[in-house]
Amino acid sequence: MLDNPALLILGSTPALSVYYDAENQWLYADWQGAYKAGTAHRSAQLLVQCLQSYPCQKLLNSTLQVTSSWNGKEKWAGETLFPLLASFGIRYIACVYSKQWPARHSLDVAMEYTTQPFIVSFDDLATAYSWLQQTG
Repeated sequence: MLDNPALLILGSTPALSVYYDAENQWLYADWQGAYKAGTAHRSAQLLVQCLQSYPCQKLLNSTLQVTSSWNGKEKWAGETLFPLLASFGIRYIACVYSKQWPARHSLDVAMEYTTQPFIVSFDDLATAYSWLQQTG
């Protein structure tokens, strides 16, 4: 995915790298490492800034490299972060699960708290990519 010449890096934090996929006209968020509350909030701000600069309706959200649970912040993600992204135009999110069970569980719990945007989770990046290409 990252060797795609259509990807333009928009910014990064210790927990997140955000790219614009010019070919598909969506954002690609690549999360990594262990969850830390301060970093997660800075990362959310980065996502919003990227959406302001590159408005789009789709987000490919990879947590493949996340190594821990979200430490009780699942409700915040579901009730605040996901709807915030929707308010900036995101209609579809393809989330790719981490290989680590605590992080997978956190994503599932966060999705229980949100009604928008439309989110589907996947075990691999290729399937998520394909699904997102077919939405909208």
